[in-house]
Amino acid sequence: LSDEKIKEVFCGFSGEQEQVPPMVSAKKVGGRKLYHLARKGIEVKRRPQKITVYELKIRKIALPEISFFVRCSKGTYVRTLCEDIGEALGTCAYMRQLRRTACGEFDVCGTLSAEEIKTMDPEEIRTRLIDRE
Repeated sequence: LSDEKIKEVFCGFSGEQEQVPPMVSAKKVGGRKLYHLARKGIEVKRRPQKITVYELKIRKIALPEISFFVRCSKGTYVRTLCEDIGEALGTCAYMRQLRRTACGEFDVCGTLSAEEIKTMDPEEIRTRLIDRE
C-alpha cells in the first residue's frame, strides 16, 4: 500500500455515509441488544445507519499501523470505520487503540487526573462541578 492510496481512501470516508452497526454493539434489533445475540452465536441482518465523519486526518503512516484523528457524529462505530477503511484498501484492519477526546459538550481540555482530585478539598471540587453547568 502506498501512502497516496491510503490518503485517497481516507478522503472517501469524510462526510455523510451509511454504516452497518456491528453485532457486538448495544444497538437493539427486535427489542434485543445485538451483543446479547452475538454472545449466543446469532447473527441478524442490521440496517445501515446514517453517520457523519466531520473530520478524518491521518497523523502517521508506519505500516502496518496508521494513526488518525476522527471527529464524527453520534452513532458512529469507530472500530467499524477502521474495518471499512481496511476493506476499501483491499486488506483487513482493526483498531489497536482508541482515545475518546470529546463526547457531546464534554472534552478532555480542563480535565483533572485522579491524583489532582485527591489533593483538592471538597469545596474546590464542588465549585468546579458547579462552574461546569
